[in-house]
Amino acid sequence: MKLIIITLFLTSLYSQEYRSHDHPDEFTMPKGHNREKMENMMVWKLTDRLELTTEQAEKFFPEFRIHRNKQRSIMDKKMQIGEKIAKDIKKNKKMTTSEVNKIIEEDFDLEKENNESRKDFLLKMGKVLTPNQIALLSVFKHNMIKEMEGDYKKHKKRGKKEKRNKKRMKSRF
Repeated sequence: MKLIIITLFLTSLYSQEYRSHDHPDEFTMPKGHNREKMENMMVWKLTDRLELTTEQAEKFFPEFRIHRNKQRSIMDKKMQIGEKIAKDIKKNKKMTTSEVNKIIEEDFDLEKENNESRKDFLLKMGKVLTPNQIALLSVFKHNMIKEMEGDYKKHKKRGKKEKRNKKRMKSRF
């Protein structure tokens, strides 16, 4: 059973590395540009969806930024683990069971730390937000990701239609 779990874990990490690719130069942004845009959009959407008052926003966003920095730090650690595994696999390094168990423990510990941080943040916001606002906040990230996926799919479909229309126009001439 452990061997199956370890194999699935390593396979998923390796497949993530395998699927990654470099984007053409026209799609690359200055480092941190996307993150900054995302943070600004998140602040705007949070303010809008939670219907924050000025007083709530003044108390909420400093705590939110602290929480986001903690989460970012945890995700950076998880990415480092994944990058190390990908490099080792690329070099065809044979990993021992104890090494894999250590990696799994580190990953789950980081996940646990992330969940604890999120829980503490949501509970702390009980002093600032109403119960309905906390409920909305607890599902905000999930809903925002779903919304972004929908926007991406619409954009992708629109791009395919535009390409198809261009081909039709060229064939007429």
